[in-house]
Amino acid sequence: MNKKISIGLALSLIIIAATASFAVTMTFSKQMYDKVITDLPAKVQKYDLFADIDEVISDHYYYYKKINNETLNNALAGGYVKGLDDNACVFMTAAEYEKYAKRLEGSITGIGIEHAFNKETGKMYVTEVAENSPAEQEGLKKGDVIVKIKGIVVTAGNYENLAGNLEGNRLKTVDITYSRGGYDTNINVMIGYTSQSVFYKTDYWVQNVENGEGSHKYGYVRITAFYKNTVDQFEKAVKALESQDIEKIIFDVRGTHEGSLEYAAEIIDKIVPATEGTTAIATVRDKSNAVIDTKPSDSEAINLPMAVLINAETSGVAELFAQDVKDFQKDNAVLVGVRTAGNNSLQEVFELKNGNAVMLPVGIITPYSTSTYGKTDTNQNGKIDKEDLGGVVPDFEKKLIPGNSQTLEQLDSKNDTQLQTALSELWKG
Repeated sequence: MNKKISIGLALSLIIIAATASFAVTMTFSKQMYDKVITDLPAKVQKYDLFADIDEVISDHYYYYKKINNETLNNALAGGYVKGLDDNACVFMTAAEYEKYAKRLEGSITGIGIEHAFNKETGKMYVTEVAENSPAEQEGLKKGDVIVKIKGIVVTAGNYENLAGNLEGNRLKTVDITYSRGGYDTNINVMIGYTSQSVFYKTDYWVQNVENGEGSHKYGYVRITAFYKNTVDQFEKAVKALESQDIEKIIFDVRGTHEGSLEYAAEIIDKIVPATEGTTAIATVRDKSNAVIDTKPSDSEAINLPMAVLINAETSGVAELFAQDVKDFQKDNAVLVGVRTAGNNSLQEVFELKNGNAVMLPVGIITPYSTSTYGKTDTNQNGKIDKEDLGGVVPDFEKKLIPGNSQTLEQLDSKNDTQLQTALSELWKG
């Protein structure tokens, strides 16, 4: 039997539904209104400032017609991000972003070297040469001084721009003049070698130098960044070293600061044992303290005594690497060097509509233990307290010999006091 309702009841239900809908709409509108109004004065002030500057320039700047709008807009965007007063915030043009993305993916090609500019000597040095690379085939060695690139003398002012010529499209070549032992040599090197971020070797440490006794074989792995192809390079390096019956292993992340959490976690996973329970290699929390990512570990591990070399330029996921190795391996690992930078923020890149991009810290990374390696905002204006140093603290603090900090990559193992301290501690007793 069909039941009918009166017209009056139907109208009442319609009015109640409309009232409820109106209430919800008004609540949402009020929230949006409050947010807009709160931000509006600051936004109006900001836009008024730009409008005033633009008006002054358009009315009085003699070369106004020569303004390049793209250059101007990029400078404005870069200035906006720089105004955040946070070195972790970076604006990238479309070209810079494309290069950054390729580097992170490990798809940049070059001649197969790592290099550094020494401000004290004013010279560009070769710090690593990849095995079987075009650079090695043309005779370049670690410690060589690159005097000219494409016929232009390398200086502090043009170093970064000239160094860009050592990377690029495959099958291109670049002219280089290098100096060794007081003699200059000109070579033409092919570009086309996939960038290396892992360099390794076996070496021997003599425990009793005076008597030449106690010679020990160890493996040394230098990680310059944590890119996608770093994972495969690291795995190959460790397998090669283990096949040579090394007794201990040294990981060097001094000066390392580039790379992503994803790839750093994959490498850490190959060193440390499985995580237990809900504890992970890394836990990321956003600004509301909500967990937005975790990186667990499986049972694969390196069962050798190890040391990690760190310094003040060790930053970001390289700090996570050092802290996790210590947290997991405990008595089986030592950290040697000086306190690290204290940057535990997770960086994320946001691509803009015109192809440019902005990199921002979006979360805080916590390593395996409950400790953290980042600085903490403790005062009301959001600035870091000077006493809050943050960073990973070494088990054995050791500075390089004064004057050597600028030439770290050029030191041989015998003159590397941090490496020698690590070896001494690993074989102590």
